Amino acid sequence: MQSRRMFRTPSVSAGIAMLFLMPLLYGQFDPRAEINLPAGPSFRSVEEKDGYVYAVTSVRTLYVFDLRAVSREGAFASIDEPVGHIDEAGGSTLLRNGDFLYVLGYSPSYVADSHNGIKVYDISDASGPVFLRNVSAPGGIVNVFSDGEQLYTSADMVAVFSLADPSQPELIDSLPLDGWGGYSVAASGNTVYVSEYRSDPVSSRIRVIDASNLSSLSTVRLVDTENVAYHLAVVDGQLAAFESSKIRLYELADPTLPTEVDSQTASGRAAKAVCGYLLTNGRVFRIADRRLQLILRFNPGGHQNDGAPHGTAARDDFIYLTQKERILVLTTPPALVFPQYVSGQTGAVQNRTRVILRNAGSLGQEGSITFRDAAGAAQVVSIGGSPMESYLFTIAPWGTLDIVTDGQGGLLSGPVEVTSSLAGWGQLEGAEVFDVLGSSVSVPAAALGSRHQVYVSVDATEDTGVAVSNPDADQPVTLRFILFDNEGTRRGTQLIELAPREQRAVYVTDASL
Repeated sequence: MQSRRMFRTPSVSAGIAMLFLMPLLYGQFDPRAEINLPAGPSFRSVEEKDGYVYAVTSVRTLYVFDLRAVSREGAFASIDEPVGHIDEAGGSTLLRNGDFLYVLGYSPSYVADSHNGIKVYDISDASGPVFLRNVSAPGGIVNVFSDGEQLYTSADMVAVFSLADPSQPELIDSLPLDGWGGYSVAASGNTVYVSEYRSDPVSSRIRVIDASNLSSLSTVRLVDTENVAYHLAVVDGQLAAFESSKIRLYELADPTLPTEVDSQTASGRAAKAVCGYLLTNGRVFRIADRRLQLILRFNPGGHQNDGAPHGTAARDDFIYLTQKERILVLTTPPALVFPQYVSGQTGAVQNRTRVILRNAGSLGQEGSITFRDAAGAAQVVSIGGSPMESYLFTIAPWGTLDIVTDGQGGLLSGPVEVTSSLAGWGQLEGAEVFDVLGSSVSVPAAALGSRHQVYVSVDATEDTGVAVSNPDADQPVTLRFILFDNEGTRRGTQLIELAPREQRAVYVTDASL
């Protein structure tokens, strides 16, 4: 199975300098494996730990699959046999919290059974979940959101739990939804958003809840919507609502007043916000200037058609996209990419690159910064007097990291990739500062985009450089550069091929452009 590549260029900074490298990035989300349902009802939700994948079905069977042999750069793999399963595991929604797996369940009020609530499993041994306890949840659970400190659930009610003891979530408060069903829930700061639906008469809405006092949740506003959202996510201060055939974007200038600003066609019963991108079943979007920008289409090879939310997970290297009869495993993009760095001596001048990261979230992050050459191979770079291919880091919540290459030895250059343990839900920001030939300039990390414009300047004393990088392990890309003058007249068009993992940095006056 192959994913189709589209021409894409990300946001960059523009400026003038003798050597200024504007970052343009070509990305991934590449299928690497599929997990096939052994038999029976559909998959409903998925989670992962240490290469073991937990998948629960609509009849509450929890399967464990071993994916430790699947790699980002290996051949596509099909996994058909689980290494274990638990019948009547307790629900059809999953959430992992460190060494604990929550199986969350819902049954209508007229059905008397034991599936309303949270079953907590110990997964310190990832290969074999061990049941610990039941935690009751008022109104049951259809969908869930966690910020690492609290757990928010939705079904007949919205409820908030403390995760101070992750082995035993503790109910803080709940709020009835007045006969509506809560399909999805998300939270940002002191505001909680719940997507609601009712069948008689058919209608949907978003409930805005004040959670400034977690012990006393209160409704602030009800916003009518055209369709129910199966998933909600707050990304870059905006609310994304994933519907069965559309994704909608709401501005949150006032967090209590979601205002729709854009929508795009997409299959959203399975969806995930990953590294700032919005992944649906077959399409990937990013948010740019309050608009949804389609950056990638891929053949999902499966669908979701049973009318319920499908939980999707993103951990470390992979995204696990839940479909009806299988789980599609795709590579995560790096948390951040800088398509160019430079380190080493030019004559007596030492050239350095400084990398600055900021954790803009409430969860600590671990990860690595890898320096590569123009062919994509890892390079040994000296930082603080120690040579290394990758710099391993830990950043506390709201913390920062600031490293700089030593600038000694032969001149090295290429892209920089930053990975994070919270690939799917971390908030990592970054910038790069070049100290080259005695001048300094900074650029932000690159992002994916289907089209972008950058300012270039050339005269007798200055030139503009452009760096492009294809981090895909096996897919080449074709880039089309179009040059306009300051009157808007097209001056030239050039196609450039980039092999898998290839990076190129050139001046705009180079013959290749």
